[in-house]
Amino acid sequence: MTNADDEPVLTAEIRAWIGREGPEESAEVTQREIERYAHAVGNLSPLFLDEAVAADSPFGGLVAPFQFYSIPFIDPLPHAALEEDGIATAGAGGLRPPIPLPRTMAGGQEVEYARPIRPGDVLTRRSRISGIDERPGSTGPLVFTTTETTYRDAAGEVVVVVRSTSISR
Repeated sequence: MTNADDEPVLTAEIRAWIGREGPEESAEVTQREIERYAHAVGNLSPLFLDEAVAADSPFGGLVAPFQFYSIPFIDPLPHAALEEDGIATAGAGGLRPPIPLPRTMAGGQEVEYARPIRPGDVLTRRSRISGIDERPGSTGPLVFTTTETTYRDAAGEVVVVVRSTSISR
């Protein structure tokens, strides 16, 4: 596929990003973070907030809400670190291929949970670009970039795998 100037959008340089990994990051999960998140999203399940109730549950103790996995890694960014489209300049762990299209938007997310996240867990995560594909769109080319982020516990066991797709046009 080509862009309006009949030049290829996905060059060999961009395709070489497939398989590229970002830096590994670590963060400890705290009960305070879990409580703040539960209140922020309005999910006040005793599984997240009440030790006695959670201990008698199938989980055997306190757990974090399912969508909590990225919260311990959030580091607020100054406005200057955001591009015009609102995405951080560095992208996902510095993994933002130089796609020569002016706009990028979220294209979906798939999450696999291997086990619950618990207070006291020390998680590490690493992102990898697992695919870059080009497709025709009604207003020009669309480029789909898939990033896979794996979260592991201190023993190296997989806790969560997230596959996120961004669409550039």
